[in-house]
Amino acid sequence: MQIELTTDEYRQLVDVLYLADWLLTAHKVGDDPRVELYHQLIQKLYAYTQEVGLSHLIEYAAEFDQYFPTRDFEAGTPIHEFIDEYDDETFWDELTRRLAERDLVAQMGGWEKVQKLSTEERIRKLGQLEEHYAAEFARHGLENLRLDSPATKAHWRNTQR
Repeated sequence: MQIELTTDEYRQLVDVLYLADWLLTAHKVGDDPRVELYHQLIQKLYAYTQEVGLSHLIEYAAEFDQYFPTRDFEAGTPIHEFIDEYDDETFWDELTRRLAERDLVAQMGGWEKVQKLSTEERIRKLGQLEEHYAAEFARHGLENLRLDSPATKAHWRNTQR
């Protein structure tokens, strides 16, 4: 297979590869064998930066036998803005969803009872709870969120002394 790209298109591909690599590895500790084939492909495509005059974006580190984005790359791309937007939206969505699920389980008296709801009823009930949290977070952010466990209360008492 042969694909022809302009230098600008290849530059955009490098951005997309960076995003893919970030998604695959940003929150991982240690190696994940599921990622290896993707990592090899990203490395193969990064290597072409040397041939197309974009070596200032991706550099080869012999000690690791890998290509890495340079500071020029990271400073010259809006990719981190996309990542920050994604992280922010994901944070609020996940927090809202997980609190809603927690509350529904508590209201229903256990996960088993939630599972017995029809799909429509479960979606409706979760939606109501999610709307409540989404409105609260839109108005106040994390300002009103408190952890109420005995360990948390003890921690705060000890740190305020």
